[in-house]
Amino acid sequence: MLWDLAPHDLSILDYLFAAEPVSVEASGYCHVNDKSPDIAYITLHYENSMVAHLNLSWMSPVKMRRIALGGSKQMAVWDDLNRDEPVKIYDSGITIHSNQDREINLPNYRIGAVTSPRISGPEPLTEVVEHLRRSILGQERCQTDGDFGLRIVRTLERAQSALERSLQQVACSKRNRFNIIAAE
Repeated sequence: MLWDLAPHDLSILDYLFAAEPVSVEASGYCHVNDKSPDIAYITLHYENSMVAHLNLSWMSPVKMRRIALGGSKQMAVWDDLNRDEPVKIYDSGITIHSNQDREINLPNYRIGAVTSPRISGPEPLTEVVEHLRRSILGQERCQTDGDFGLRIVRTLERAQSALERSLQQVACSKRNRFNIIAAE
């Protein structure tokens, strides 16, 4: 399941962060097959305190392709399956008070406007095919070259190792078959 579902998400993270994670954590559960997880949660830590979480599931009846990028002032959410409004920008965040200014340990929430910029252009698959054509003709360097593929495979291997360590602790077995699946 990991090698089936994670490569696309890892490719997007590689493009956004232009770096490999410095550490990878994973946990998973075996609901259908005792020996193979069908749900996994992957956390990837990057330099500069960047972190990414992947929720991967063969069990989910709904396909989701949503990425949330949080900043200090705004958050952008990209939903690849929403053709009308694929990007929304939220003017929201939190403010944490200094220890001497706070009486309780709760942040102040700031909730502002939501904007959805108009995005036009060709379909993503059209862009990928055109990029491949230009790469074959030597007009530009391929974005998904061997170095890119190697980074993705190294990250998958690290996630697989972390997942296997996690599964040894929870021991995939029939007892995990009827766990409730939490959705986003």
